[in-house]
Amino acid sequence: FMLGFLEKYPQFAKNDFYITGESLLFALVVLASANRVNLPEFGDEVSHAGYIQTNAEHNGNLFYWFFESRNEPSTDPLVLWMTGGPGCSSELAAVFENGPYVFDENQGTPAFNPHSWNNNASVIYIDQPYQVGYSYTDDDDYYIDNEAEVGAEMWKFMLGFLEKYPQFAKNDFYITGESFGGHYVPAFGAYVVEQMAQGNDSINLKGIAVGNGWVSPKVQYGAYGPFGYDNGLITEDKLTSMNSTFDKCSKLIDLKLWDLANAVCSELMQDVLNSAGNINIYNIKEPCTIPGLCYNFTSETAYFNRPDVQKQLNVFKEHVDWEVCNMEVNEKFAKAHDVIESTRSDIPKILAAGLPVLIYNGKYDLICNWVGGDEWTSTMQWPGQEAFNAQKLTNWMVDGKVGGQVRSAQNLTFLAVEAAGHMVPHDQPVFASAMINAFISGTPIA
Repeated sequence: FMLGFLEKYPQFAKNDFYITGESLLFALVVLASANRVNLPEFGDEVSHAGYIQTNAEHNGNLFYWFFESRNEPSTDPLVLWMTGGPGCSSELAAVFENGPYVFDENQGTPAFNPHSWNNNASVIYIDQPYQVGYSYTDDDDYYIDNEAEVGAEMWKFMLGFLEKYPQFAKNDFYITGESFGGHYVPAFGAYVVEQMAQGNDSINLKGIAVGNGWVSPKVQYGAYGPFGYDNGLITEDKLTSMNSTFDKCSKLIDLKLWDLANAVCSELMQDVLNSAGNINIYNIKEPCTIPGLCYNFTSETAYFNRPDVQKQLNVFKEHVDWEVCNMEVNEKFAKAHDVIESTRSDIPKILAAGLPVLIYNGKYDLICNWVGGDEWTSTMQWPGQEAFNAQKLTNWMVDGKVGGQVRSAQNLTFLAVEAAGHMVPHDQPVFASAMINAFISGTPIA
């Protein structure tokens, strides 16, 4: 009704809006359904989309697309998904990885996903920081470029979200993400833990999960050589040469000579690519068909730029030029040295609060490979380090098949997923679904 009213009387579209009535419950129900999405290609999925203002001074607004659980929304966990980049939109994950409908690569249209993460959880896909996806600020000179700011902004976002959807405020809450989400997720998780320690229980955090995360660059740069050699991408002589380059890379990071470190460390993955030829850095078993991101996201990009789709998603502005990744945002994080700094120190803070942490890596990914993931988790200093390292990697079985190798102790789990690249839910939806369902239900993955 209100959408139709404001379309008929557009001069009132920007006015402050209040809901009144004789029943508080009625008002809450209306408020919660105000941003309902009605896209026929998404079938009967119950979803909401819109903005949470996180900065009034600069009119900073973060966009979300929220899918209610297919099971029991009132009691199922609430899961936040943060795509990395930095600068990439989480809406891509919603239609390419673990959402209820994902694009059929042959037809170019969304197809039902039986392994969606909202089978047993309500999932929020967030575009952050500002200028990513549909998110924006009216001040082009105001931006976010480090994890301290990301943590604070995401705290404000979730408070605003739960105020808008109070029926989910008491649900168990999990923070998940991928790639540079290895910076975002630990930073936000640690921020929530700090708030909890101060007695602020507004967010019912129960754990975090990071997929193919860029968490500890100093360690992960050193994994390019061993991963490349183990997978037949480089020779033994090249491995020796790369180990020498990594020594320089590591020392420069220790000295915090960030620009020099970035230049030297970046040579390591390029060495693998120069030797391996045309491979997809996100899945070494596939060729790179499109420069940069390697995947063809033409259908997804066209979809999110359709005026009717943007209208249904309650995009504020008349038309936003949606793109998979905003490279200006990426460059700002790089210039602030956030990309090369580590967020590994945030993980022990989360574990110390008694919260489980899941780190998973697809074994075909080069850029954030599983060798590096195994290395940074096993060398991380925390009270459970000895117990964690005492566990051997053992096969993880899913429906009688080997889904990967796992080790787990004292709430920390590392999982290397078979036959999957950087985007595990896309490459192995069955394994990814089994993994997340076990994690949010408290069932041991080991």
